[in-house]
Amino acid sequence: MAFDANGALDLLRRGNAPAARAAAETALNADKTTPGAHQVLGLAALQMGDAAAAAPALKAALTADPSQPGLWEIYGGALEASNDHAGALQAYDEAVRLAPENASGHRLRGIALQQLKRNTDAAQALRTAVHLDANDAEAWFWLGNAHYASAAYDEAVNAFQTALKLRPQWTDALLNLAVVLADVGQHEAALQTYQKAMDLSPDNPLILRHVAITLRELQHVDEAERLFKQALDLDPDDAVTAAALADMYEQVNRLEDAGEMAARAIDIDPENAQAQKVHAMLARRGGDTDAALESVLHLLDRASSRLELESLTFERARLHDRLGDVDDAYSAFAEANRLQMEGPAGQRSNPQTYRAQVARELEIWNTAPPEHEDAAAWSGAPIFLMGFPRSGTTLLDQVLDGHDDIAVMEERPPLAEVYDRLTALENQAGKPFTRLDRDQRRAAQEFYFTRAKSFLPAYTGGLLIDKHPLATAKVRTIKLLFPDAKIIFALRHPCDVVLSCFMQRFVMNMAMANFTTVEGAAALYAQVMQVWRAAEPKLDLPVHRIRYEDVVQDFEAQIKSPVAFIGVPWDDALINFHEHAQQRHVRTASYAQVTQPLYTSALARWQKYADYISPHLDTLRPHLEEFGYSANISKGN
Repeated sequence: MAFDANGALDLLRRGNAPAARAAAETALNADKTTPGAHQVLGLAALQMGDAAAAAPALKAALTADPSQPGLWEIYGGALEASNDHAGALQAYDEAVRLAPENASGHRLRGIALQQLKRNTDAAQALRTAVHLDANDAEAWFWLGNAHYASAAYDEAVNAFQTALKLRPQWTDALLNLAVVLADVGQHEAALQTYQKAMDLSPDNPLILRHVAITLRELQHVDEAERLFKQALDLDPDDAVTAAALADMYEQVNRLEDAGEMAARAIDIDPENAQAQKVHAMLARRGGDTDAALESVLHLLDRASSRLELESLTFERARLHDRLGDVDDAYSAFAEANRLQMEGPAGQRSNPQTYRAQVARELEIWNTAPPEHEDAAAWSGAPIFLMGFPRSGTTLLDQVLDGHDDIAVMEERPPLAEVYDRLTALENQAGKPFTRLDRDQRRAAQEFYFTRAKSFLPAYTGGLLIDKHPLATAKVRTIKLLFPDAKIIFALRHPCDVVLSCFMQRFVMNMAMANFTTVEGAAALYAQVMQVWRAAEPKLDLPVHRIRYEDVVQDFEAQIKSPVAFIGVPWDDALINFHEHAQQRHVRTASYAQVTQPLYTSALARWQKYADYISPHLDTLRPHLEEFGYSANISKGN
């Protein structure tokens, strides 16, 4: 009986691939040249998941008739299913040559190029595909992947968003978009996108893990823990989720839980690097620095990603510093900061952009400072705790937050958001504001407190301390917004501040990008302090200065002064601030230090690194003198 190619193809269309395959094989056993039989066999085998049998059959069909661009695309798919991406690319090249107007050939070619790590070529092929068919959601999706692999993050976001406009409930596109947003530091937007994916797949442990990690980055620790545990309930053998939870436990100072969860991850996967790093960090915090360094060096030898290498290099630097290996520590911190600047958020964080903002504020203080005026009719103006990062503001906020009459908002954006709004209005007006009228001020204050309450849900009014070290650069906004505000200004030896900023793994943004070199940290410190020194005589606000060195050497006597300045009664419970900190998530790089009793080992730390700090002393000298500090190594503080 002659082979009925059309009938076999109809069997395929109706989903009966085994019958179609059997008919084709029978025909080919009788005559290897039976027209259409190789094509049917290849298509049927591919539908049945047998790519190994499909590829040679499709190749034979194309040898007989190579003029079919669609069949070249199918053949390429069979080769890709067999992990022959180079062969697949050749097949797609032929499909594009035969039908350059078909978007599908360019899309498939782009996907194959990406599999071969030729991301620039992949992006070009996929751009051609979406040019030919702007409604090809899959082409937009893969274009987003190609852009992400090439570190073109804005383009990746646009491509994924376009794919989602075409297919709004595409979980993979939601996940990939959220990954890009999280990588570039847009955690709020990432969380919203992940939650859309979670709504579509509420029991997907991978999605739950991603949402939990993003919540952790946003400091929503309780909700993150709940989702981590939910993901582990769904997939108890997921070492990645267990290690991520262990890492969060270490960051929130639940050290016993961190150790147990890291051990669980290692039991599942002995090679899990994140869990092993948590063990090393716990060893460091427990005093076994040599063992921690040995573990970290082992992990560095097999680090498989830039992010892993960055994290481990920071940890190596801390360990060398702990051991007194100054040159090794400095070199490792420099390398870790370089790696951080090469990451997605680092590439988008231009330190000069922030420096330009600070320079604008300095110019305004020198030319058009805010007018003196009576305090606005507003009860409950916040107290602003500022200075500079690593100046002891976290220590003070942990102490003061332990007072029953005080709520502390730790490094949240309400003031910066008011600053952005006022700056936009000033740019429209073509001049800086020297005062706000009553309605403007009240509207801005209401916006500020609405945003503050979103970060402190339990806050219902009363005494609020807004702690943000770099609020110093935005002190003009404070004066315009709250003419009756009080300011606590934290000081520490400028050389120690600059060194410590350089040594921290901050969440990257345009301000923190300045701290990736000692030169940048010193320059920003000097610039911000120029703003403060220009502003302080003109503020007409009560200011209380407090020095970190005095606090750690005479804690009780020194801490009573800001308590009295705030206007609340002294509470002996403030002395045991580290116990309070252990029950509270600390958002800053000081999370490990402030859960311990006070120590003085960080005083004059810069002197060990004098060879690296000395080139920048001229930048810092005016502020050393202003704040009463010495640059003489023999005199210390």
